[in-house]
Amino acid sequence: MSVTHGKVIVVDYFPVRIVNSSSWWSLWIPFLGSLAVALVALTIGIKANRTNRVAIERADKREHERWRMDAVAKAAASILECSQDARSVADELVLTYRRAMRRKEELPKSPDRFDYQKQSEKLRNACSTLTFSAGPGANDATLGLMGSHRFVLSAIHALESMIANQYSGWTAEDGSTDPAALLQSSLNGISTHCEGVTASEGLFASAIRRDLGISEPTTNVTHRTWMSEDARLNSPPEPTQ
Repeated sequence: MSVTHGKVIVVDYFPVRIVNSSSWWSLWIPFLGSLAVALVALTIGIKANRTNRVAIERADKREHERWRMDAVAKAAASILECSQDARSVADELVLTYRRAMRRKEELPKSPDRFDYQKQSEKLRNACSTLTFSAGPGANDATLGLMGSHRFVLSAIHALESMIANQYSGWTAEDGSTDPAALLQSSLNGISTHCEGVTASEGLFASAIRRDLGISEPTTNVTHRTWMSEDARLNSPPEPTQ
């Protein structure tokens, strides 16, 4: 009871019971909803990262392949240039002797193989730049080209030794020991090996084109235009610098 202005007011208290009629799992709905949203966002993020990573890897591979092709093309051009320069030294050496023989002039005392060695060294240095960027086919062709030049150098060295020993103890292909026949046989050997270098240059160029995915030319392409043998023999020697 409570008293107000002298009056007695009787207040009856009724017990009130609050009953929660919702299920227990309904309390988890907000959490589960947030979890589902987070999982969806995570899945989308993972897929996006995977897609980006694949795209980056593909872009890196394309960039690396462009770099590789550019490196191979530059190295191949340098190798062919060095090879042709070395071959021209050997070719000019042969022509110098043959021109003197035809004109019955005094023969050079000894061939200068050091010019060829110098050009061969440049070729070796150029070949070393191709090793890590070219495919196995191009590398095999490079080794073949180097081997052809070693044959030329050996033939020039043999000519040098023969002349230094005044043709003593040497025999020509036909069994002759005549100095003129010996000299002609030695020069023929150098020319034959130079032709082998030319063939190796063609094989090397073809291997490089395959490595770069370039089709073969429809016509025969020579790396250098040469005069005929007879025309060059009759032409005046080039002035020395």
